Amino acid sequence: MKRVFSRIILCVSSTFCLISCGSSLDSSAPAEGSTFLSPMPQEGGVYGLEKVELLGVKDLQSLAGRFVNFFVSPGIVDGKLSGFAPKARFIRNSEGTYVPKDDLTQQMVAVYAHTQRLAALDDSLGAAGVNTWPRDIGISVRVQGGGGQNNAQYNGDADAVLLMMYTEKHLPIPVNGGILAHEHFHSLFYKLVPGFRELTASLHEDKSLFTEKQTAARGSLLVESPERTFTDEELTLITYFKGLNEGFADFWGWMYTGDPDFIVSSLPRETGRSMNVKSSGFGVYALPTQETVLNEIVNAKESFEQKQEFYFYLSGYAYGLGTMASRTLKVFSETIQKSRDVTTITARHIVGKALIKLLPQLKAADIGPEQILTKLAQSVDSLTEDECVWLNQSLAESTGLKKYSCQKNQEIFALEKAK
Repeated sequence: MKRVFSRIILCVSSTFCLISCGSSLDSSAPAEGSTFLSPMPQEGGVYGLEKVELLGVKDLQSLAGRFVNFFVSPGIVDGKLSGFAPKARFIRNSEGTYVPKDDLTQQMVAVYAHTQRLAALDDSLGAAGVNTWPRDIGISVRVQGGGGQNNAQYNGDADAVLLMMYTEKHLPIPVNGGILAHEHFHSLFYKLVPGFRELTASLHEDKSLFTEKQTAARGSLLVESPERTFTDEELTLITYFKGLNEGFADFWGWMYTGDPDFIVSSLPRETGRSMNVKSSGFGVYALPTQETVLNEIVNAKESFEQKQEFYFYLSGYAYGLGTMASRTLKVFSETIQKSRDVTTITARHIVGKALIKLLPQLKAADIGPEQILTKLAQSVDSLTEDECVWLNQSLAESTGLKKYSCQKNQEIFALEKAK
């Protein structure tokens, strides 16, 4: 991926050199149907330059429009992003296509293109109206106190995506469609899961407690506020929902790009979150029960002398839980592809649509594999026998119990409690 993106940059630079003698462009809105040159992923995550039409752009310099409002190195004031708009710089080639003149502009074009595609995906999968448009997106974000580079984050309070400074020599995060889709999904989870907003309201971040490498690898970290101490049961729910949020978002990134290693393309150290797994067996996909997570928390507490170290471990454990969830959804989508003899994209979208239906049904009181997998079965349109059997086997593997069976009703199967 690194070599591929280097060739893309070289191609953009060469294109610029050939036509840089052109006059500067003003900040007026581009004409309808205008195209922009941008690195975009093909199926499987291979990136190449494409001509893309950015819809509803109102101002060429800020690239503000129907789908994105950009802020460069913003702060958060009164719960909203606040700061200056970045200044995009373009030239037009002989075909009339807008070519970015620098890295920042190239990243802005890619972010806008992906965001408008993700908006269309929301509509097609039943999530129309969940988000408001344009989305607020911070670019070249700097974290107060240092650290936090090479990362991206969704801030639920501000309802904004923050793209941190990227300093590595791989696929830049603002160009990585899978990571952008991942962060976009967080906004859907935040708004659709009952009580999740309240569950996270008691948390705050203190990145200064951790090294830059740890912060970049883990993102939001759980830290107790001076006014609040978490019980083991609260930590269990927080950890479980954080894990689901991250795992489902990883699935969303794969669903959007078809690349099971989209994170590794920008962050090579994150190999543990790979979704490049085989479609047989259930051991690596089994979801933990709430009791399993609680026991992990109780046992882990005894292993750490400092709370900050314990919470850092707990954040990593949540990501591990999330990987089990993302792999479960990926292998389930592959089961659907085989069962229905459809394309991988169609199968991924069937699961994505079911996931949007599932989110409002997640309840903290009984969160676990039984709730998740039975509700998922109910959310899939026209569940087939093979799909039902797979979900039932996965449920048995996760809980150790065989409580359900697949019942047929007019060629459609349902996962029901065994009598």
